[in-house]
Amino acid sequence: MGVSFLMQKKIPVYILLLVLFFGAWITVLFGAFIQDILIGNTHSSALQKPAIAVARFPRKIKGLINMIFSPPPTFIGGRFPDLDGFKKSGRVPDGVMADEGYLLFSSYNNRAEQTLELLRISDQQTLYRWDIDPSELLATAPIKTKGSESIAVATGSANLTYQHPLLLEDGSLVFVLQYSGFYKIGLCSEVQWFSDRFFHHSVELDPDGNIWTPSILKTSASGKFGFDFHDDAITKISPNGNILFVKSVSNILIENGYQGLLLLHFRDDPIHMNDIQPALTTTEFWQKGDLLLSLKNLNTVLLYRPSTDKVIWLKTGPWLEQHDVDFVGGSAITVFGNDVFAAPPLTPPFRPS
Repeated sequence: MGVSFLMQKKIPVYILLLVLFFGAWITVLFGAFIQDILIGNTHSSALQKPAIAVARFPRKIKGLINMIFSPPPTFIGGRFPDLDGFKKSGRVPDGVMADEGYLLFSSYNNRAEQTLELLRISDQQTLYRWDIDPSELLATAPIKTKGSESIAVATGSANLTYQHPLLLEDGSLVFVLQYSGFYKIGLCSEVQWFSDRFFHHSVELDPDGNIWTPSILKTSASGKFGFDFHDDAITKISPNGNILFVKSVSNILIENGYQGLLLLHFRDDPIHMNDIQPALTTTEFWQKGDLLLSLKNLNTVLLYRPSTDKVIWLKTGPWLEQHDVDFVGGSAITVFGNDVFAAPPLTPPFRPS
């Protein structure tokens, strides 16, 4: 009855006009304050974080809605009419049949189904398929927040992707589940262990059988610049799923005199590490256990030595937004340069303290 009474109560026009007037002015002033933060004209550090949080709230809600209700990716057919599996124009190219190697294949089809299978290249036969139940993976990884680390779990199999699978000697697999942590499954596809940090991109073994993979932090060096950003970390995981080592990439850069690299782009994700490659042997140019890191948004590749916490070598460009760095022989590396550049969205400028 009280709600009905309020709904029927008449509001004087002048009150409505005053509310609209002051509401408009508050909106304009808040927008002006956000603009001052973006262009660096305000030093009110106590108000910057809550103001930016309020301004970003609609985008976060939109992202959450998209994550829950977004349909599976659209598949475009007929893009490569000459290709049929390993065949081009009806025949397998020369040299493929002589390849004695194998492909560990993670695929996604237009029925929102994920598959993980091992293919023999010489005859393109599937030797083994891991049949994974997405509901079992989701049951293992509930939505949770641990300190500054936030895990956003996909809400259905259509949103799941099994990324960067790595085959181990016993037939088990380790892989990153998009938005939902790091898994090891056995030969019969059963979950053996799960780690609930926000992992992404590459999965590689070091000489001791430990796993190196990138993860995301929300703190570490971020506080040095007056606001938070996505800070990547190098993460070492034991064969039984224990976290052995975590190191912030921004701290690596700052502690080794490369703080200026972090100021190149005003974006939420200034680093975007997409590969960690461990050195398996010692040569004249690197030691066993050194790590080759690819920092995509900085167009930078570096050689890092965890044992001394030192950057041994670093180079920015000529590649742009590169992926996949590798050691070759004992004296060279390869870099896959995407050679593209996407303009970043405007975010608050970094303010070194």
